[in-house]
Amino acid sequence: MSGLPPESHAALSRIARVARARLCASVSPRVAYQVLQDAVSAKQSGLDAAPPWLNAALSEPVLTPCWSELSTAGWVHQAFHAADLAAINAHLEDGGLLTGADLARKTQLFTDRYMIDWLIDNSLGVLWGTMCAARGWKDTAAWPYRVQQPDAARARLPAALADLRILDPACGTGNVLMVLLDRLLVLYRLEASLQGRPHSDAESVQQILAHNLVGVDIDTEALGVARRLLCGRAAALGATVSPQLIAAPSPAGALGPVAGEGSYHLVIGNPPYLSTRLMGPDLQAALPPQSPDLYAAFLRRGLTLCAPGGVSAMVTMRGWLFTRQFQSLRQDMLQHRIGVLGDLAEGAFAELSGSVVSVVMSTIWRLPPDDRLLVVAAHQATPAAKQAALRAQHTRHEIRPSALAAIPGQPLLYWWTPSLLKQYQAAPLLGERFTLRQGMATGHNARFLRRPWEVHPAQIWRVRADEAQAGPPDCRFVPYVKGAAGREWIEGLSDVIDWDRSGMQVKIMHESRYGSWSKRIPSAGSFFQPAACFTKIGSRFSARIPRYRSIFDVAGSAVFAPDPRPVACLLNSLRARQVLQDLNPTVNFQIGDVARLPLLPITHAAAIYARLEDAWTTHAAATETSPEFVRPGHSPWVWACQWAQEATDRPTDAELPRWSPVMVAPTAADHLSFAVRSHLQHAPHGVLFLSGGGSSRHHAPMLAEAWAAHSLGPSLQDWLRLRFFIDHLRRYANRPIIFPLSSAKKTFVALVSIHRWTDQTLPALLRDHLHPLRYTLRDHPAREELRSFTAAIEQLAAFGPTGREVDAPFVPELSDGVQVTSAALWPLLHPQWKAPKKWWTTGSSLSSPRSFAWSALARRYFPSAVEARCREDASLCVAHGCLAEHHPEVAARWGVSAPP
Repeated sequence: MSGLPPESHAALSRIARVARARLCASVSPRVAYQVLQDAVSAKQSGLDAAPPWLNAALSEPVLTPCWSELSTAGWVHQAFHAADLAAINAHLEDGGLLTGADLARKTQLFTDRYMIDWLIDNSLGVLWGTMCAARGWKDTAAWPYRVQQPDAARARLPAALADLRILDPACGTGNVLMVLLDRLLVLYRLEASLQGRPHSDAESVQQILAHNLVGVDIDTEALGVARRLLCGRAAALGATVSPQLIAAPSPAGALGPVAGEGSYHLVIGNPPYLSTRLMGPDLQAALPPQSPDLYAAFLRRGLTLCAPGGVSAMVTMRGWLFTRQFQSLRQDMLQHRIGVLGDLAEGAFAELSGSVVSVVMSTIWRLPPDDRLLVVAAHQATPAAKQAALRAQHTRHEIRPSALAAIPGQPLLYWWTPSLLKQYQAAPLLGERFTLRQGMATGHNARFLRRPWEVHPAQIWRVRADEAQAGPPDCRFVPYVKGAAGREWIEGLSDVIDWDRSGMQVKIMHESRYGSWSKRIPSAGSFFQPAACFTKIGSRFSARIPRYRSIFDVAGSAVFAPDPRPVACLLNSLRARQVLQDLNPTVNFQIGDVARLPLLPITHAAAIYARLEDAWTTHAAATETSPEFVRPGHSPWVWACQWAQEATDRPTDAELPRWSPVMVAPTAADHLSFAVRSHLQHAPHGVLFLSGGGSSRHHAPMLAEAWAAHSLGPSLQDWLRLRFFIDHLRRYANRPIIFPLSSAKKTFVALVSIHRWTDQTLPALLRDHLHPLRYTLRDHPAREELRSFTAAIEQLAAFGPTGREVDAPFVPELSDGVQVTSAALWPLLHPQWKAPKKWWTTGSSLSSPRSFAWSALARRYFPSAVEARCREDASLCVAHGCLAEHHPEVAARWGVSAPP
C-alpha cells in the first residue's frame, strides 16, 4: 500500500466520490475524471486546483501527506470509479455476467507496496545477483525480502542492465512500474560504479523508460495516470521520455499478442482475479482453455512472455496451489522451476477486509524443474504483520513437490510432515470405498423451497431415515437438505421442496433452460437414501445425518454408505477437518476434496449416534420451529454436540467419554412465544387484536399466566404490540407464521396466524374489532390512524393487494409460502416488517425471471399476465394446471393429459 495514513486515504476516497457526483452533474464522467486528476496533479505540484470548490476540498489538512505520495493519483482513480464497481457487483449479485467493458472496473485492486518489494527482491534481485556473479562483482544492493535460493541459470541473461526487458502485463495506474523505476535507477548507479564509469540519473531514467520497462493494460484512464506519474518522475530527474505503455484491446489485454513476446527477462505484476463463472461470452472467448479464473490465464501467459531463463513474478489468488479445479494449471507450473512462494493467505491487502481475497506471491522461472520448492508463509492477520514476517522469514518451508504426488491432484501442501504424508498414503480414501454425489440445484429457491412451518403439516412427506421407505413420496412437499453451514451431527427438518409429481415443475424448468433436467439434478437416483450430508460452503467443514429421508442440495452434497454413522463421525473429526482444510483452504469444499479424505477408523460410531439421537429427540420436542415440537423444555443438544466431538476425537482404543448432559433451560421468550402460538390456535379466526388506543381487552388466561411467570416488561399488551414480532421474526428465520397487521404507528395491531387464515379472517377482524372500536375512539387522538388502518383492511378484504390486475377478496394460499403471502400484505406489515415491500416490488413484476408468476396468488390477481407467462414457460403451466393446453408436446412427453 502507499505510505498514506489511514485517515488521509479515507479522506481522499471520500473527496474523490464527492467530486465525481458534483462534476458529473454538469459534465460527462470522462471529463469529470480528467478535471479531478488535473486538480490532484496541480496539488502535487504545489499549485492551486480548479475549480475553487475542489481546490478547497483538496486543501484539507488531513490530505497533506497525499501530495508527496506518488500513488495518490492511483487511489483517486480507484475511488472515482467506486460507484461503477458497486453497480457491477449489484449486477453480478442479481445473476448477471461480466462483459469485457466492465472488466477493468471489477478487477481493479491496488497492490500494497510490501508485495511489490517482495516480488522485485525475489525476481529482479535474483537476476541482478546472477549478473553480478557472472562478472565477478559483489552484489551490494539491498534486497530485504530476498529468500536465499539458487541463482537462475546464467545462459541468455542480459550482458548489461540496458538490455534488461521487464513487462507488467496488467499495469493499471503504474504503481509497480514506479517502484521498478526507482529500484532500477539504484542498480544503474551500482553498475556504473562497478564499471568505473560516470553516471547520469537523467540518462539512466531515459534508458529505463524507453527500453527496460513496458506496461500493458485495457484501462486507458489508468494508463493515463501511469504515464503522468512516470513522466513526472523522469522530469524531476531531468529527463524527457515517453514511457512504453500499451493500451491492449479489451477483454484480452496482455492475453492477446504483445510486442516482444518471449523476450522479457521479468514479467511482474498483480493480474486481475475473476472466476470464469462470472464472465460473459466475450470474456470467456478471450481466455485460453483450462482457465477457471482470469489470474490462471495470466500465470500461464507470464511464462510464454518470458525469455528462456526469465522469471514470472505475480500476486495471485492462492487456490491454484491446492484446489482440484486448478490441477491442470498446477501441473503446468510444476513443469517449470518454482523459485519461491510467499504465502500470504487472507488479509494481505490493506484495502480489503477479512477473507475476501486469499493470495500468494510466486516467482516461476522459465527453466526445467528441480523438484525443490521454497515457501515463506506469512499468515498473520494484518498487512504490517505479514510484511514483518516476510522480512524475518521465520516460517520457511522447503519441500520436494514429487513427495506430494501420492495425494490426488498433487496439491502443494508444503506444511505436511513426512509422517503425515506416510499416514495419508497408508489409508484408503473415502472415495474409493463409498459413493459421493453432488445434490441438485433448484434454480429458484423462493419458488420451490419452504420452511416446514410455512405449509400445512399434512402436505409434508416425513419418513424417518431409519424406517423402511414404503414407495415414493405421496405428498407435495418432501424434506430437503441445504448447505446449512454450522449444522452438525443431525439434520432435522429445516427445509422442504415442492416435489409434486416427482418434481415435475422444477424438472421441466431445467429441461427448458439446459436441454436436460439431469444437468441440474444430477443424482436423482440417490434421493431419499440414507446418507451423511456435508456442508460445501463455510469456514468450518461439518457433516450430519438427515433425520428424515431427503433430497439433498448442491450445497449439501452427500456420502452414501450402508451405515452413514461412521462416515459422519469421520467427517466431523478434527483430523478429517484439518486434512480437508489443507486439501482445499477455501470456504467452498468440493466432492473431489472429500473423496480424497483418508478413511481413518472411528470406533463406537453407532453408540455415539445413539446418544445423539436421544438428545435430538429431547431437543426437537422443546424447539418451537421443529415439526416434533411439544412445548418449551430443557435441551441437551449443545452439550451432546460437544460430547460427540470429544468422543470422535478420542484415541482409537479409549473408552467413550462420560455421558452427563448439561441441559439448557428455555428462556422467557420461549414460554411467551409458545403461549401466543397456543392462543392463536384456538382464538376465533386465529386473530389476537391489540389496541394501544386506551381500550384494553382481556386476554386469554394462558397469555396472562405466561406473562405473570415470564414477564418481559411492564405491560403484556404493549409487549405483544411492539416487541413480540421482533423475537418471532428471528425465531422463524424471517419466515414468520404470525403476521402483525399494524396501523402506521403500531397503535393497533392484529396478530394473525397464517395457518388459521380463511376467507372469513379479515371480515371477522373488521366486524369484531375494528368497526366497534371506531365508535369507542370517536374523540381519541388515534382515531385517524384507526380510520386509515380500517380502510386498508377493508380494501384488502374486498379487492385484494395493491397493484392487482383484477379485484378479488384476499385469501392466502398456504403453499405459496410466507414470502409471497407477506409481500401481498406489505402495506399492513411495513410498520413492523420491511422485507415484504421489497419482495412485492420484485415479485409482482411478472415479467421478471424472479417473479412469483408460479404462485396461486399471482394466478388470482394477475390472470392475464400469468397466462402470457404460461405460454412462454412450460414449468409455470405445471404450477397452474394448463400444461396440455399451452405445451401439448411437453405434456405428452411427461404423460400429462388435458383436464376433462
